[in-house]
Amino acid sequence: YINRRSPRVTTTSYLSEFRKSEKRRDSLLRSDKGDLGRHDGVSNSVVVTWQVTFEQIRQEQPRAANLLSLMSQFQAQNIPESMLHSYGDDDVTADDQSDRDDWNAENVSDEESERGDFENDMDTLRGYSLVTLSTAGLCEMHSLVQFCTRSWILESGDPARWRRLFMKLAADHFPSGAFETWGSCQSLLPHVESVLSGKPRGQSDVLDWTELLTNVSQYMLMIGEYSRAEVLGEEAAQTRKNILGPDHPDTLTSMANLASTYCNQDRWDEAEKLEVEVMETRKAKLGADHPDTLNSMGNLAFTWHSQGRQKDALALMQDCVHLRQKKLGHTHPDTQSS
Repeated sequence: YINRRSPRVTTTSYLSEFRKSEKRRDSLLRSDKGDLGRHDGVSNSVVVTWQVTFEQIRQEQPRAANLLSLMSQFQAQNIPESMLHSYGDDDVTADDQSDRDDWNAENVSDEESERGDFENDMDTLRGYSLVTLSTAGLCEMHSLVQFCTRSWILESGDPARWRRLFMKLAADHFPSGAFETWGSCQSLLPHVESVLSGKPRGQSDVLDWTELLTNVSQYMLMIGEYSRAEVLGEEAAQTRKNILGPDHPDTLTSMANLASTYCNQDRWDEAEKLEVEVMETRKAKLGADHPDTLNSMGNLAFTWHSQGRQKDALALMQDCVHLRQKKLGHTHPDTQSS
């Protein structure tokens, strides 16, 4: 800190700032004594030293302070750089999807400028030895730096805004669980684990949360973690039903995914109940020949087949084939699959 501010900052002037910040040391440490206790031999003066640094960064380069605040919401190691490019005040304060969409539409042409800002902000943080950045696009911060940053945010920032932004980024970036995305899912899972069990308060934040739950649940289903997939899937389906209603497309998607989880556990009766509801609702809302409706028919036919109801399964699948032939043609892959 002194080296970067020299000659305007001397040891004497730094100690003066240090003593001012030390007055708030006790309240700062009360926020999480347990975490600090894991760093044996670290004196309280280290925390105060970081606090002085954070305040200086916020004064001289607020965007860099924003970046550090966002990074502290991740796990300390292997933070993907690709998720760190939305931390300006506009990103943080956008509370609904329309605001975010408008902001994105207006600033597409500024991508190159934003990239330059990010590099400058990252350079500032690296200059203070707060973070490191690898050639593989992964960032790291020492766990003590992470703790001190979180404590600083609690003391003098707005922790809720950073949790909201992290939730949105997690929902946007966590893949759907398809096989080709498993590597990304595995690397992102440690970062999102901490928010899976705590439902946010604001409706927009809750919807981001249910999107994240849905995608993580699908990943768990694909890798055979059926119990975990079920817990997350049930929470997503019920929350979406409460907020969006039972016939909303996102609600129906969550219900269909949950039914798949039941199927993979041979719980056919529970799967059938959901699949019938999803199929009938989609048929009423979207029409009998809508692709989503036809997918639901195929899923239910498979469940009936697994229950030994061969005639019912065959009749439903024949209807599905006929509708797909009429809608998509005889050579379409979905028709051929049916």
